[in-house]
Amino acid sequence: MTLDPLYFYPLLAAFLMAISCSIVGVLLFISHRLLVGETLSHAAYPGAIIGAAFLANFQLSYGFIIMSAGVTAATGKVVLEWLIHKRKTGTDAALCFVLASFFGLGILLSSYMQARQPLAYKQALVYLFGQVATMTQIHVILYALLTFISLVVVVSLYKELKTYYFDKNFAISVVPKWIPILVSFLTVIALVISMRSVGIVLLSAMLIAPAAAARWWSNRLSSMFVFAIIFGSLSALIGSYYSVRLDLPTGPMIAVIATALALISLIIAPRRGLLARFIQKTRFIWKCRAENVLKAIYKKEAIHLSFFQKSITFILLRFKGLVQGSALTVNGELSALRVIRLHRLFELYLTEQVGLDKNHVHSIAEDAEHYITPEIEREIDHELNFPEKDPHKQPIPKKVDL
Repeated sequence: MTLDPLYFYPLLAAFLMAISCSIVGVLLFISHRLLVGETLSHAAYPGAIIGAAFLANFQLSYGFIIMSAGVTAATGKVVLEWLIHKRKTGTDAALCFVLASFFGLGILLSSYMQARQPLAYKQALVYLFGQVATMTQIHVILYALLTFISLVVVVSLYKELKTYYFDKNFAISVVPKWIPILVSFLTVIALVISMRSVGIVLLSAMLIAPAAAARWWSNRLSSMFVFAIIFGSLSALIGSYYSVRLDLPTGPMIAVIATALALISLIIAPRRGLLARFIQKTRFIWKCRAENVLKAIYKKEAIHLSFFQKSITFILLRFKGLVQGSALTVNGELSALRVIRLHRLFELYLTEQVGLDKNHVHSIAEDAEHYITPEIEREIDHELNFPEKDPHKQPIPKKVDL
């Protein structure tokens, strides 16, 4: 499929579009301004309409549409910043105003062209809904140039961008004031690139989905850029492939694949995904039950669990070698003593350092005993001067390394 020019150029154009959108999407994502991309994409529509009209009447190059759309998108950005910073308009209100007014102007111009310039009107619809399948070599060359500019800017100014977004106070003195303007320029470039591919209506998916998917897999900005580019590229490649196989529109298919990858990442991403968090939560719940059972056996108290929970807990404890039959092993006794130690140590901390009444600390310590790490235990022990009794005059077991 990729060797046929009929498919190769649309595929390559979609691939370059995905890279550019993914880069800008990460910048918008970490600045919590993803709706800015949606707003400016709609602000670019009047420019695309005007460019299409001039293209039809004066036989201008395709680049004129890109420039015209970029001008109106940049104008929308200027108006947005003016409303927010100069007129003190709420961000939501400013975004809605710019989106509605510019997009309304675009619809008005396209309606005017429909009867008077039907060919230009048909060309303008391409930018509203996207049409990857008709992209040619000139589109690819232009996309490659603009994507290259985006990559060079982000790589060469990575440290400045990182400082600007994550340490605003420090950035005032060390980051050039033109950095926000440059980011706005990159945003406009990504938007005008993507309009022809996925259209204004679905453009926000290519800005949001790859960045959102990348966030689940990474805690670092550099790797977030890499993951976003990977997910965006996969969306373009898979979406283009299946649009041909299933005879479906390419732009919507790319957007659907990008959204699907974001949802899959939400579920299966390690450490941050829903599945990983469910496993962590489940393991912690059974850990708490196991520690409560160890403590109850050591203190010869009743075990308040259902038959199923009690059976599973004993299976886990026997597997770990903490229980033999219904009695604690040596390691089981040490583990139970550690839980009791943390409970009584935290009770004392609540009474002496927090100032709570000793009759009100048991339930709090009952939960906290499962959360206290060795580091926190060491800090509390040192702060309380290595106590030997809790507020109820019960002995605090000595610390034992398991």
